[in-house]
Amino acid sequence: MKSASLIVSIVLLASFAQAKNRYLVQFKSEQGYQAMESYFNQTESSKNAQTGLDNVHAIIIKTTNVKFLESLKNHPEVESVEAERFFPAPKPVNGFKMQRLTYFEKSRRKKPRPVQDANADAPVLELGDATPWGILAVHAGDAWAQSGAGKGARVLVLDTGIDAEHPAIAENFEKGRNFTEDANGQKDPAAFQDEEGHGTHCSGIVGGTGLVDGGISGLSPEVSIMPLRFLGADGSGSLEGGIKAIDYAIEHKVQVVSASWGASVPLSTAQ
Repeated sequence: MKSASLIVSIVLLASFAQAKNRYLVQFKSEQGYQAMESYFNQTESSKNAQTGLDNVHAIIIKTTNVKFLESLKNHPEVESVEAERFFPAPKPVNGFKMQRLTYFEKSRRKKPRPVQDANADAPVLELGDATPWGILAVHAGDAWAQSGAGKGARVLVLDTGIDAEHPAIAENFEKGRNFTEDANGQKDPAAFQDEEGHGTHCSGIVGGTGLVDGGISGLSPEVSIMPLRFLGADGSGSLEGGIKAIDYAIEHKVQVVSASWGASVPLSTAQ
C-alpha cells in the first residue's frame, strides 16, 4: 500500500452536516477495493459510483437507496460507509475577531532570517527578538545542517489554498490544485488561490524563505510546497474534498502532509 507521512496539527473544531447523499466506502484491503471497483463498473450500481480513490482504497458513491447502503455496510470487504460531511468554520468566541495583517506591515523587532553560509550548502538561522517559539522548540536551525533545511522534500499543505505570489513563499511554491466546489457545484482544479489566508499562513510556517525585508523564516526554508485547497473562503470544507486531496498527494509522492485543521467526526472516519 502506498503511504504518506502525515503531520496533523489540529487547531480548529467544527460541527458537521450531511449533504448531497454522497458516501465514502472504505475497503479493508487493496484486493477488496479492486474487486468492488470492478463490481461497480460492471453492474447497474455503476451509476452510483462517482470517484475511485486508488491510494486510500475507497470509493465515493451517490445514492438515496438505504437498502443498498446497508448491503455495503454488511459486505465482508467493506471497512466502513460514512456519509459525506461538510465542516463549517467555527464562529468567533465571544465576538472576538481575528485582525489580518498586511504582508508588508513594518515591525521594529529584529526577526530571524536564513543566511547562506559560504562554507555549507544549508542556510544558517540568525536568531532575533521575534524568533517564533516553535523554531526554538524544535531546534530547527540545528537540524538544517543535517537536513539541508528541507531541500529536496515535498510538503503538501492541505488547507484553504495559497497566495503563490507571496514573496516569502513564491520561491518554494511548486504547484497547487483545488478540490472545492463553486456555487454551481463545479470544480476548477486551477482555483487554488487562497481567499481566507490560513493556508498561506501555514505554508509560511512550513517553508517561508525569510526573503522578505524583515521576514520570518519557516521551519524548512528549502522545501517544495504543494498546496491543495479543500477549504473555501469561509474556512469550511467537505470530507470528500479532503480525502480526494490526500489521495492526490499520495499519487504525486508527497513525503509530508501538513493538515492544520480539524472537525468532529467518528473515529472510523478519521482513521
